[in-house]
Parts: sequence; C-alpha cells; structure tokens
Amino acid sequence: MHQQKKKFLSLKDILPQAIEWIRNPPKDQLPPIEKIRRKWSSLVGPHLASKSEPFKIFGKRLIISVPSSVWANEIDFMKVTILERIQHDPEIGLAVEEIRFQTVTSRSGSRGLMTKPVKSLG
Repeated sequence: MHQQKKKFLSLKDILPQAIEWIRNPPKDQLPPIEKIRRKWSSLVGPHLASKSEPFKIFGKRLIISVPSSVWANEIDFMKVTILERIQHDPEIGLAVEEIRFQTVTSRSGSRGLMTKPVKSLG
C-alpha cells in the first residue's frame, strides 16, 4: 500500500487567516454567550450594560456578572423583558429561561475574575 505524504503548512501561511477568524468569526459560528455579549447593550440599555456582563450559560440559565447585589437587583426588575428579547432575537437563537447573577471583584472585565455567586432574586 502506498502511503501518501502529508503536506505541512507553515504557521506564517495560516496564522493571518486564523487571527482574522478569531477576531471576526462567522455569525453562525459564534457561541451563544458571545451572541448575547455582542447585543447586551441593546438588550438592557447602555447604563445597565456598563454595570453588567453576560458571563456564561448553563443549559437554559444565563449567568450575569454584576459589581454588587444592588446591580443584580436593578437588572432583576428587567428580567422578564431581557428573557423575552433574548428568546425573540433571531440572531441569538437561544431559549434562555432563567437569569442568575454573580458579583465580581472588579469591573475591569468579569471574564476570568474571582467571583462569588449571588442567589437568584426571583
């Protein structure tokens, strides 16, 4: 049996394309949490968006990072509206049914920071 030689590609040949894909992935290939992050300001308004960030999704539960339980309470008042907007947005295409909150130790960006959970307010 004849073995076919595999052609190796140079990193310099594929790196520019890989970086471009990471920076601007096709919309249909974005993870659901990233789709929500990109639309967060339009979902909750700029003021609340500046104090919160979609953190992750567990099943049908959206976890939102906030700087304090005060902001969790403020966003909790909009929970039904936020859920409806997410569920009816064709670009997001996700059936989120519950929102939970977690506080973060810094607002320099919640991804990767130490967090402590705040119990659901509803």
